[in-house]
Amino acid sequence: MLKGEQGANAKKYEASLQAKEAGCDSASGFFRESSQDEGRHARILQGLLDRYFS
Repeated sequence: MLKGEQGANAKKYEASLQAKEAGCDSASGFFRESSQDEGRHARILQGLLDRYFS
């Protein structure tokens, strides 16, 4: 699950950059926000794993 969140973060960030290069600011903003959400999810999951399984 953690790797999925991390992968989604990376892919959405890449999509944000591609949309920005293509001049589609609204899509870039959407993917950037989504990427940030995935990053937060990954950090939360990592914290839970560290707390309960380390």
